[in-house]
Amino acid sequence: MSLLINSVISALDKPTSLTPFFVKDSLDNIGKTYMASKAGGKHEARERFIEETGTSIFWIGGIPAIRKLSSVLFKNKFDSDIHFKRINTKGVQSYFADELKNGDTLSFSKKDLDGINLKGKNLEAIQKKLTDNGFVANKSLGKYGKYHIGTSIAAVAINFVMLTAALPAFNHLLSKKIITKEQEQKQEPKIKKQENSNKQNPSFKGIKDFIDFKNLFNFTKLAENAQLNPTSSMLLLDYGISGSRVTFVPRNNQERIEYIINEGGILLFFYYAADWIKKGFEKIANNVFKAPIDLDYKILADKDFENILKNQKTDLTKFPNENPNEINIIKFIDSELKDIPQNTKTEDVFKNPTLKLAQKTGLLDVEYDEGAKSWIRHSKKYIETDKIAELNKNLQAFSKKITNEKDIKNLIQKAKYAKILSVVGNIGICTATLSILLPKLKYIVRKKMTNSLEAPGITEYKKDSTKA
Repeated sequence: MSLLINSVISALDKPTSLTPFFVKDSLDNIGKTYMASKAGGKHEARERFIEETGTSIFWIGGIPAIRKLSSVLFKNKFDSDIHFKRINTKGVQSYFADELKNGDTLSFSKKDLDGINLKGKNLEAIQKKLTDNGFVANKSLGKYGKYHIGTSIAAVAINFVMLTAALPAFNHLLSKKIITKEQEQKQEPKIKKQENSNKQNPSFKGIKDFIDFKNLFNFTKLAENAQLNPTSSMLLLDYGISGSRVTFVPRNNQERIEYIINEGGILLFFYYAADWIKKGFEKIANNVFKAPIDLDYKILADKDFENILKNQKTDLTKFPNENPNEINIIKFIDSELKDIPQNTKTEDVFKNPTLKLAQKTGLLDVEYDEGAKSWIRHSKKYIETDKIAELNKNLQAFSKKITNEKDIKNLIQKAKYAKILSVVGNIGICTATLSILLPKLKYIVRKKMTNSLEAPGITEYKKDSTKA
């Protein structure tokens, strides 16, 4: 049970995890639906529930579902477990690092690559897969590139259509049908309703100023990040959803203003504000409670962490701190793996505390290679070396807070409590803002503009159904 709790708290704190998105979105949906029922009535509540629930299904689950479907459909042609970033990278983790060129010269010298493991049965098998599918170093990513980029485009595009065309159309059609039927029951039987089919939505300009199109639509970069950061594709999808909802979905300008408030809040508090709030909690914990909370909760709760601080504190400095670039960190990892016996348990491969904890938190994975006759960095996975460098920096900062051995347990306990408060507080602030404060602002604006709390989109159908 404690392992499950530790994993949940850790996941809620990670910006690359879908868990905080799911929790915030679920609470946000409940809040918005309730607020809509109290202020706008049953029709608005129904629309909000369908819109928010449908959005959650496709927004959070749609992209992983399409990626999974793609891996199943093409499982006989492509190994989807190979990280695309490791295929596409121009760095030292490339499968063809010794062949990469920068212009007419090789990108890495023999000295750069000395000590870095580039050979082995597993690595050579992957190199063959890539070359058999048209990969040519410095020239073409081959079919693997097309597969990953195409999957990323499809994952965003399919869910975009569902969320910006199919779902709003269904929602509006359902409301129109229900409201028209209600209105007809109140009128004389011979009154005919007329549909205002020529209504035009005025164009909305300005959304392009909020989006960095150059980076946002870099599908190669998006495909790189898809396996390492599942939320990266969600940002592009969310910009598309928000742009569509502001531009095309509204039934009149009053509803358009409400969408601007709602969608702007979602983009801000799902993708940006959470990180700002997290940094604020970290400063409070450091300055008030004297307990650093930069570390993953899994580390704080790990039984080895206390022992590391007691017995291996000095080993935390055994890291390429002076120049923690990718080459030096990869060399450091490979040097730690050298000469480790084959029968060693995977979790016991690393002796260095930073790498040991990086492995426990999923930043680093290893495997034994029969060809190389040694342990190697996992042949299919790309290592985000900057995150390992940050981990070492945070570990050293934590250890500096220790004045004597007796303080260790107390400091870890304080940090754990502060971390939980930070995670809960962050989600609470974001959720309260999205589900209570922003809807209240929306209803204040609605009352001011229309002198009514009834949803402006709903009133359009009532107007249509009363026309004779």
